[in-house]
Amino acid sequence: MTENKKLTRAHWMVLIAAFLGWMFDGLEMGLFPLAARPALRDLMSTLTEAGARQLPSEAAVGEWYSYLVALFLHGAAAGGLAFGWLGDKIGRVRTMALSIAAYAFFTGCCYFAIAPWQLGVFRFCAALGMGGEWALGVALVMECWPAKFRPLLAGAIGAAANFGFLAISLIAVMFTVDVDSWRWTMLAGAAPGLLAFFVLAFIPESQRWKESVKTGASKPLREIFGTKLLKPTLLGIAFASVALIGTWGAVSGFLPLWGDKLAGGDRVLTVTATIRQDADSAMPRVDIESTDNATVTEDGPGSSQPQPGDPKAKPKYKIVKSHQLKAAAQPGQTFDYQIRVTNRGKQSGTQVKLTDRLPLDVIDASTVSPPDTHAENVRFDRATGETTWAIGEENVRFDRATGEMTWTIGELEYKDPHAKGWIQTVLSIGAIIGCFVGPLLGHWMGRRPAYFILCTLSLLSCGYLFRFMDEYNMMFVVVTGFVGLVTASFYGWLPLYLPELFPTRVRATGQGTSFNFGRILAAAGAMTTGQLMVLFEGSYSRACATITLVYIVGMVLIWFAPETKGKPLPD
Repeated sequence: MTENKKLTRAHWMVLIAAFLGWMFDGLEMGLFPLAARPALRDLMSTLTEAGARQLPSEAAVGEWYSYLVALFLHGAAAGGLAFGWLGDKIGRVRTMALSIAAYAFFTGCCYFAIAPWQLGVFRFCAALGMGGEWALGVALVMECWPAKFRPLLAGAIGAAANFGFLAISLIAVMFTVDVDSWRWTMLAGAAPGLLAFFVLAFIPESQRWKESVKTGASKPLREIFGTKLLKPTLLGIAFASVALIGTWGAVSGFLPLWGDKLAGGDRVLTVTATIRQDADSAMPRVDIESTDNATVTEDGPGSSQPQPGDPKAKPKYKIVKSHQLKAAAQPGQTFDYQIRVTNRGKQSGTQVKLTDRLPLDVIDASTVSPPDTHAENVRFDRATGETTWAIGEENVRFDRATGEMTWTIGELEYKDPHAKGWIQTVLSIGAIIGCFVGPLLGHWMGRRPAYFILCTLSLLSCGYLFRFMDEYNMMFVVVTGFVGLVTASFYGWLPLYLPELFPTRVRATGQGTSFNFGRILAAAGAMTTGQLMVLFEGSYSRACATITLVYIVGMVLIWFAPETKGKPLPD
C-alpha cells in the first residue's frame, strides 16, 4: 500500500483509526486529573461515630495523587515497550486494537474501585494501553501511507492527543466532576473501547510489516538494545525526554498554576505552631485544615459567610488551610500550615481582614509565630499578651490568652476565575498548530536543523515568559500561546523522525521505547521542578525557567544523530 500514488479508502481508514486512537488517549489522560481529586476524597473518606462523612486532608489526597501520576508514567513506559514488542511480533492492527481495549477497559474499571490502591492498579493498567497505542498508530500510518505525506501525517498524529485535551477542557466547563459523579465519568471513559472493534474489522495490516517478518522471526528487544541500534535507541529516548521534561516540568505541568497565581485574588499566610506537650491526644490533619472558626470581613458587604437571603450563592471570600503533614500532629511536634484567602467576587476588597481562633487546649500559644524566615519581625507585648508580626504591608496579631488571630490583609483584588481556563485553552490551540509546524519544518530544512531550531525557540520563549513576565494580562496569554506552539512542535517532529531510526521489524518497539521511556525522565523533571520551588521559596517562574534549560541538552545531542531527510523508511 505504501508505494501507491493514489490514495485509497484503506489509507484513510488507517489514518482515522490512528488519529482517533491517539485522540481518545489524550482525552483519557485529560479526564483523569479532573476526576482524581474527587475520587480520592470519596475513597479516603470515613464515617464519624455520629454517622457524618469526614473527608481526608488535602495533604493525604495530594500524596496519593502523586502516587497515581507516578504509576501512570511508569505504566506508559512499560506499555510502550510491551505493546511495541507485541506489535512487531503479531502485527500492528491486532496489537493496536488490544492497546485501545486495554486503556478503555481499565479506565472503566475505575468505576468499581473502593480503595485508592485499586484506583492506582487500574490507572497503571490503563497507562499500559496508552503507552502502546502511540507507537503502534505511528508505525502503522507511516508504513501504509506514501512517503511524501509523512510530515503532514506526523503533524496529524501529534495533534490528535491535543484535540483530546481540548475536548476534555470544554467538557469540564459544562460539567462538574465531584465526589458524587466521578465514577460515572470514569465509566464513560470506557466508551473508546468500541474503537477496538472498528480497528479489527476495517483496518488492513501493514504490508511492510508482513514483508519484514517473512525473512524470519524478529527479536525486537534484543535488537534495539544491541550493537547496531543501541545508539539510535538512546538518542530517541534523549530527544523525547527533552521535549517531555519541558512539558511536564514547566509548560503544561506548572504554567497554568503560575498563571492562576498571577491572576491575583489570593493571599497566603504561613504560621508555625507546636502541639502542647500535655495535650490529651494528637491533632488530626482535618482539624488543622478546619475553617469553622475562621471568618473574612472587609470594608464593604463581602465576607466569607453566605449572603443573607441567598444561601446557595458562593461567599465572596474563600478560606483554605493546608499543610504537609502525612499524619496527625503529635504532642510536642512543631509544624507549619498555610491559610489562603481568595477573593472570588467581581470587585476588589478594601480593609480585608481574617479572624481565626486556635484551640489552645491543643496548641501551645507561646509557639504561634511566622516561619523562621520572618522570625526577626516577631514582637511579644507582655502587657497585652499579644504576639505580632508584619510581612510587607500585612500585619498579624495573635492573642495568647484567647487564641484569636487577626490577619490584616488590606486591599485584595478579585481573582479572574477564567485565567486558568484561558491558559489551558491557548496552550491546547498552540499545541495543535505546533504539532504541524514541527514536522513541516523538519521536511523543509532537515530533521536535525529543525530539532535544533525548536529547542532554541523553546529555550528563548520559555526564558522570556518565566523571567520577564510577572503580570497576567493579554500579553501573557499571547506569549503563553506561542510557548505552547513551539514546545509542542516536538510532538509532531517525533512521529516523523523516530520511525526513520528503526527498521520495520523492530519499529514499533524502538519508537515506543524511545517516546515512553522519556516519560520516566519527565516524572523526574517534574519532581525536580517541585524541589526547585522549595529552593526558590515557592517561585514558579524561577523554578520553570531553570528546568527549561534542558532544551540546551537537545541543542547539543541532535548533532550526534543521523540526518534522515529524503531517505525511505529502513526495511
